Amino acid sequence: MKLYHYTSFDVLKKMLADSIYTDDKTSLSYLKLYATHISYLVDKSEFVLYTDKLKQEVITFASKQNYILSKSELEILDKLCYPNYYTTSLTDSCENTYMWEIYGKNFSGICIEFDFSKTPIFYPRKDKAIGMCTAYESLLNKCQYLDRDDITFQESDISRILGYIISQNLDSKDDIENVINGASIISWIQRNAISIKRKAFHKEQEIRYVVSGKYVLNDISAELRNHITYFPIPLSAISSIILGSSINSQSIIDDITKMINEKLDDSVSIVLSKCKSV
Repeated sequence: MKLYHYTSFDVLKKMLADSIYTDDKTSLSYLKLYATHISYLVDKSEFVLYTDKLKQEVITFASKQNYILSKSELEILDKLCYPNYYTTSLTDSCENTYMWEIYGKNFSGICIEFDFSKTPIFYPRKDKAIGMCTAYESLLNKCQYLDRDDITFQESDISRILGYIISQNLDSKDDIENVINGASIISWIQRNAISIKRKAFHKEQEIRYVVSGKYVLNDISAELRNHITYFPIPLSAISSIILGSSINSQSIIDDITKMINEKLDDSVSIVLSKCKSV
């Protein structure tokens, strides 16, 4: 599966200069593809589009059952709806006019083609602090573009969430069955929250590459850890660098060619996009 990341020439240059490393244990080389915590996205309303509607549905459903959620129960609901994930933007086309305009610097940037068949789902990492191998889960989520009124829920799901919230005040809250149920609910909520965007952005056709906040890599500095992490993408997964159709500078093309020869596999091609502004 081929997926694409749009960016500027300067960002590509910095990525290839500063964000490539070799794993000591495997001798494999990786590109650090940086990702932003979902609560720090430029459009901060994105990640609450789904969760705000869900919270209201739970509160309304409880009221219909003559049950008013307490302050502590509302806090549990808030915690369930907090999407603790990091994400970076991809798409399934290198000829997306909207993405070239917005993220490809109005056709003067570049688009990186990744072959995700060469990218593992789980990345083993050596945690030097505790001297053992750990792993973190990465996900590909195709965004759904919806308005608030388009988001609907099954009553059975709302009832299940309410039941779990109420159970947290009972002695049985730590029972293994209840803990598993809670983990399942959190996963279900968060995977939906990170894949739903406002309909106004439907031209993006974004696919989000996502990692859970539970698996932030230790080599991210403490002051940045709440904001960013990165995905180690094998260099072998970079199959092409696509130039925006407005690039007509031979010096830029020469710079990209030189970087590819120095940093990437010989098989990486340089292609000029046919996509133009309309």
